[in-house]
Amino acid sequence: MRTRPWNTPLKATCIGLAVTAMLLAGCQNQTANDAPDAASEQDMERDALFVDRLTVTTDDAGEHQATLVGHFPSVCSEMGGTEVSVEGDTILIEAYSLKPVGVVCAQQLTPFEETVALDLSGVAPGTYTVVVNGGATTSLTIE
Repeated sequence: MRTRPWNTPLKATCIGLAVTAMLLAGCQNQTANDAPDAASEQDMERDALFVDRLTVTTDDAGEHQATLVGHFPSVCSEMGGTEVSVEGDTILIEAYSLKPVGVVCAQQLTPFEETVALDLSGVAPGTYTVVVNGGATTSLTIE
């Protein structure tokens, strides 16, 4: 019985497909459910946070809360924190996310909504423009 040798282009295609399959098998499709917890042992680093909408409310006790609605830059990101400062009649909120160091994450905008307390004790009464990350704005009157 006579066997035919592999045709060189066919052999190259089969090897290429096998190598591609092995490379793809090593990749993971990470979803938001795979993102690390805030209590994770992994080292975290600061990352961007994209805020599309900002609302500020004041409860009956006079406490102020800012609700940020926007997107994390990747599926691994989580809310990091906020830093509040007052410059003249502007309240600046710098919000940031955290992501694990050394972990490859899908760069996919992931929606979030987060409410954070604003410590505005000591801020003089008046009307202020509230700005988060140099973008989204609203106004707040402190009495």
